[in-house]
Amino acid sequence: MLGTSCNIFPECQIDARELLYDSSSEEEILSGNPDFVLDCIENIDTKVSFLVACVRRGLNVLSATGAGARTDLTRIRVVDLRESTNDPLSRSVRHHLRKDYGIEGGIPVVFSLEKLKVKLHSFKGPSWEEDKDKPSYLDKVRLLPFKGPTRRHWLI
Repeated sequence: MLGTSCNIFPECQIDARELLYDSSSEEEILSGNPDFVLDCIENIDTKVSFLVACVRRGLNVLSATGAGARTDLTRIRVVDLRESTNDPLSRSVRHHLRKDYGIEGGIPVVFSLEKLKVKLHSFKGPSWEEDKDKPSYLDKVRLLPFKGPTRRHWLI
């Protein structure tokens, strides 16, 4: 993603970080006064906390919500969180932001109008079984039953 983004807009400076977000990593991830932040977090509670931190800091953020497992690129939209439709992740994030933090909108989201045609399968591999009491990104992994564009391809 980094290489492609720089090819499209060579003047941009991208500080790509592949880190797990929580309150202890907030300063490390959001420091430096970035011009723009891309949120590609899958976990609802973590996504909501991250978006609240971005709003509190006055950072421009684009949140990727319901575009995973979709293949029709003509159905992708970028709208305010209040206006997203047919997207369970946006709906849940919107609910938590409004109920827990009083944030009604003002956060752009990228999502697809395409209805999900396949069921996602939960990941329950050997490491999940062995470490199921330890917090891990593996408990949030969902597997697609086919190959197709991923969310990060669509953000470009």
